[in-house]
Amino acid sequence: MKMGKVLRSALLLLLAAALCLSIAACTQTPAESSPVSETQTPETAASEKASPEDDMPEDAGTEEPPASDALSSALPVKTLRAKRVDENPYMAKSDANIHHDGYNTDSTDEVLPLGIYPEINVSYEKTNANASPAIYFDSYGHAVVPLLGGIAIRDLNAKETTTLGYFSPKQHDGGGYVIQSSYTFLDSENRIVCPTSNNHVLMLRATDEAGNVLPEFEKVLDIDIKAAAEAALGKELTQNGISTAVAWGGEWVLWGDHTAAYTYGADVDPRAIFDVSMRMLMHITNSFQREWSPEIDSPMTRALKDRIINREQEKLDGYVSMGALLGEPVILFLESENSTTDVMNGDFRWDIAVTPTPPLKSASVYVAYTDAGFSVYYEGGDE
Repeated sequence: MKMGKVLRSALLLLLAAALCLSIAACTQTPAESSPVSETQTPETAASEKASPEDDMPEDAGTEEPPASDALSSALPVKTLRAKRVDENPYMAKSDANIHHDGYNTDSTDEVLPLGIYPEINVSYEKTNANASPAIYFDSYGHAVVPLLGGIAIRDLNAKETTTLGYFSPKQHDGGGYVIQSSYTFLDSENRIVCPTSNNHVLMLRATDEAGNVLPEFEKVLDIDIKAAAEAALGKELTQNGISTAVAWGGEWVLWGDHTAAYTYGADVDPRAIFDVSMRMLMHITNSFQREWSPEIDSPMTRALKDRIINREQEKLDGYVSMGALLGEPVILFLESENSTTDVMNGDFRWDIAVTPTPPLKSASVYVAYTDAGFSVYYEGGDE
C-alpha cells in the first residue's frame, strides 16, 4: 500500500513537470523557438519576426530605440599607433614650434602649437621685419628665436618684444654668413647648436651656470663641415648634384621640380631641367625592358618586330591621352640605325622621341591700366 502511494506521487510529479514544460513552450514566439538557419542573414531573420507595430492602431505612437542599441551598432574606434620619438639625452628638454623633436621627424600626436606656457600672449615686434618664424625653448623656459640673420633669446611675453641676449654674425663674427635657424637645436647643456649658410656648425653658450642669459652669446665651437668632408674625401664638394630632401607627411621627399643637375640661367641638358622629364624617359625604357626581356634569345621574326612597334605605339598614345606626353610621339625602326652587321649579330634598335609634359612651375598674370573704357560715356552721341 505504501509502495502504491509512492508510485502515484511520482507519476503526479512527472505529469506536473510535463505540464509546466508544455506551458513554457506555448508561451514562446516562433522566432524564439526556432534558431536562424545557416542560409538566413540577420536581416532576413529579423524580417520574419512578428512586428509589434502590426497589431497597433494607425494613430498609435512609436517609441525611439534605446540609446544603447544605437551605440552597439556603431563602428568600433580603431586606435592609431602612437608616433613617438625617444628623447635625445644630449639635447635640452624643450619644445619647438617648427620641428617636433631634435631629429626633425615632424611626427607627433600632440595638439599643436607646442609651447611652454598654456596661455596666448601678444607681443609687439619692432626689430625683426617679421615675427619670429622659429621658436625654441631651453630648459629654463627662455625663447630662442632668429634675429636679423643671427640667433637670440627674447622675451616674447612682454608688451614689446625685448632682446635679452643674442649672437649676430655681422656684429660678433665678421659677417659673411647667416644662421640657419630652422635646424637649430639646444643640447643638454642649453648650448645653441646651429648650422650656417657657409657650411659651418656653431655652438653658442647663451646662459651661465645659473641660467641667466648672456647679453652676448659666447661662441665655444666653430666647425667647418665642408672643409672636414673635403679632407676626408680628398676632393672638392660643391652644391651641384645635391638635392634637398625634406620630411613631409611621414616620408622623405625631394624639394622642388628641378633635378640636381639644373642651374638657373645656365645652359643645361633639357632632360635635366625637370625631374618629371627624366623620370618619364626612364619609365618608357623600363617599361620596354620589362615587356620584351622575355623575348631575348627567341627568333627575331618580322612579326615580332611589328608586334613590338604596335605595342609600344599603343603605350605612347596612352601616355598622350593621359597628359603625360605632348604631341604625336612615334616609335621607329630605322634602317640607318640597324645595319646589316648589327642584324647579323642579333642587335636590334628602336627609336622613340617624346616630349614629356612640363609642370606648372609658376603662373603670372599682367594687368595693365587703360582709359579705353571711358568711351562708354560718349556712346549714342549728344543728347
